[in-house]
Amino acid sequence: MKPRHICVLRVGAIGDVIHTLPLVNLLSQSFKERKITYAMDESLIDVMQFARGIDQIFPITLNGNIFNLLEQGKKLKKSANGRFKTFINLQPNWKSKLISKVISPELYFEYSKSSNFDEHVWQNFAESYYDSKDLEDYAIDQFFPLIRIPNEIVSSSAFKYELDEEKKLIGLVPGVGKHRPHRAWPIKNWLQFFKMIEERNNYKAHIVLIGGKDEIQLCDELITHLPSYSKIRLTNLCGKSDLLETAAVLKRCDIAIGGDTGPIHLASAVGTEVICMFGPTSPSRHAPFTGLGIQASDDYECAKACTPKKCARKVLNCMESLSPEEVWLAMNEV
Repeated sequence: MKPRHICVLRVGAIGDVIHTLPLVNLLSQSFKERKITYAMDESLIDVMQFARGIDQIFPITLNGNIFNLLEQGKKLKKSANGRFKTFINLQPNWKSKLISKVISPELYFEYSKSSNFDEHVWQNFAESYYDSKDLEDYAIDQFFPLIRIPNEIVSSSAFKYELDEEKKLIGLVPGVGKHRPHRAWPIKNWLQFFKMIEERNNYKAHIVLIGGKDEIQLCDELITHLPSYSKIRLTNLCGKSDLLETAAVLKRCDIAIGGDTGPIHLASAVGTEVICMFGPTSPSRHAPFTGLGIQASDDYECAKACTPKKCARKVLNCMESLSPEEVWLAMNEV
């Protein structure tokens, strides 16, 4: 008899999907006789095909009309030979619920966002299926790295972008995308941090700037303000590498540093130590799986309940107050 599938659906950004992977691995461990199908955005498949616990990936979009959604539901059901035992909807809305109706699983579970900011988001996702008491016994580090990028892909990306094996490779992620720019560390802080690496290190470093198309202008501006350094070699990959290459470069890095954004969580998922800077988001809820999360001063009470897409402060915001010295000390701690 063919196995009955478990379907997990999350159509979101790379960081959101990464935080669901402990749940996927728990399911894989609990139900070894079942296959796990993950329905996700097609743009993530090149990387997520190497994620542990997933047996099959189904590309899906929730942007289509009702007829398109019905057709996707039929194809998703067909991909499992019509035998979905369980459907876990990690992005519940009327569109994903419609798809689940087409699939008609025996069991249906739904994600509900927790208001507890002391609970990590991976656990919140896992509570869609598991009881919170059951999760206390699980050490999720048994599943690390969550994404296993093959060595040949890491090597080919290192060759393509001429990553220097004789220097410490530091991945810096200056931007955080275009939707919530107030999560980013200001350029002036990055410039001071570069200066610290040059003046304080007793080794030569190869710094790789990492980001998507939204970060091209930011990275170009950062480079414009940088002086010439003798100990630092700089490579700008913002907008130049695809998601799989980015994952491979991050895997090759000795450490990755940035704000609460997708590439930092991707670096953590592939097994690289990270420093993640938090201001308007909670490190208790969104901390990377490896490395350290450092938070801006508690003096900024507004940061604990910050939901707008831009900061209303006119002078100093929480991310500006997070000093290069704090990041430097964190980098040398991991």
